[in-house]
Amino acid sequence: MSARSATPARPPPRAGRRPASPRGGRTRPAARATRTRRRPSPAPDPPAPRRALPWANAPARPRQLLSQTWRPPDKIRTCVRILSRGCDRDVGQSDCVTHPVIEGDDVRLRPTTPTDFAIAARLFRDPGFYDRWGGSPKTDEEIAEKYLGARSPLVECFFVEVDGEVVGFTQYHDADDGGEGGGMDLVLLPSSRGRGIGTAVVHAVVRFIREEKGWRRFTVDPDVDNERGVNFWKKVGFVSQRVVEDDGDRVPYWLLSWPMAE
Repeated sequence: MSARSATPARPPPRAGRRPASPRGGRTRPAARATRTRRRPSPAPDPPAPRRALPWANAPARPRQLLSQTWRPPDKIRTCVRILSRGCDRDVGQSDCVTHPVIEGDDVRLRPTTPTDFAIAARLFRDPGFYDRWGGSPKTDEEIAEKYLGARSPLVECFFVEVDGEVVGFTQYHDADDGGEGGGMDLVLLPSSRGRGIGTAVVHAVVRFIREEKGWRRFTVDPDVDNERGVNFWKKVGFVSQRVVEDDGDRVPYWLLSWPMAE
């Protein structure tokens, strides 16, 4: 190789100067990494308030043993719809009677059902009966709505049976003021009065109320002009409290109570 064709060596770069690029230009500084700013995401909407369930604030019911809730089969009216698969009748919910039969001394108090309409109509249209129960015969609507179990458990209705024959009607009901107590009503057919049946019915109901309901008050309220009725209630054990004369449109009546503390 000749000395003319030799390529002269480049001098080293001076201090402070950028090295030349292979193409003859100057090198560019490395690009700085830029930090991308993201828009803050909008805050989520607050959750909608949960709808309060009707039982959410209800007090917890104490747990009961099976022995405390079970009644012997011979003392309870079972529901035809649930237990009788072969039943061909269209029974409604009101045909379900869960109140037990109340047994007394030679009397039996059987809970009424809608299927007992004919029996109830015979009682409430007997002049000797309704003379002591409102003073006038009851309509079909009144009988169905009031005396065949539709108001249970606030009002429990029963037929009074002696030797399998219906001889009267009785009911017990919760107190109107919502207290721990209630009252009862009783009417027998004229042919069944004066035979001790009424006394047996009252004692059976009072015994049931004490053992099963635990009421502290138990009252009756015969009209003041019903002297025979007032004397009957006193005879079986009720004690006179006072005469009530300002109870709406009702005629004055006696308020008598049973001594539940005894």
